[in-house]
Amino acid sequence: MVFKLGNNIFKTKSETIDFIRHLVKTNVNNDIKKGNIYFETLNDLIKLHPEYNEKRGDGIEYFHIKKHPKYNNFCIWIKQKNKCDLLDFSWYECLKKNKTSTLKDLKKAFRITIEPQINKYKNTLKKFKCELCSSENNPQVDHIIHFEKLVKDFLKINKEPIPSKFNKNNLLELEFKKENIKIKNNWYKYHLQNSKLRILCRDCNLSRTKYKIDNLDE
Repeated sequence: MVFKLGNNIFKTKSETIDFIRHLVKTNVNNDIKKGNIYFETLNDLIKLHPEYNEKRGDGIEYFHIKKHPKYNNFCIWIKQKNKCDLLDFSWYECLKKNKTSTLKDLKKAFRITIEPQINKYKNTLKKFKCELCSSENNPQVDHIIHFEKLVKDFLKINKEPIPSKFNKNNLLELEFKKENIKIKNNWYKYHLQNSKLRILCRDCNLSRTKYKIDNLDE
């Protein structure tokens, strides 16, 4: 698993842990503000936390390293905008997040987001005929550029936090929460501009070579 934190790229989890431990050890009782070489590293790290939105609050002014009064070890703390007290977070929790599960849910929410585009495409067609074999049996809307390839390329340029929790609609399908409206809208626009749709019959669709991504780091 690869971790990209600030300008640092770590090829393994253990390498990342060693770096963060060194960062904590060498910055005890220090404020790490914008402009500090470690600020972007910690800013990318906190984005991996499963409760990132709660930890971020209205925004992060700076990070601080100090001893935790309960656990008696040195921890990373956050100074949120418009808040007086520092808030601690488990940096180790950021590195053990289940990204495979998150990716599966994310793709489901992505598919629900683009349903209006799929339906609009269907409404432009007079006949549902397979573009490869001309069959009209079991027609399906297919992405010429694989859906998962679009997801992978979008995530490479995405600058918004990746949500780990989603809402369920009336059909129990996963969709984005209101606080994740930016990534939802950005994905909608990206798909509109980059996707190419067509009709394939079920057999032709199933015979396509699959494009898979298994985790958020690919």
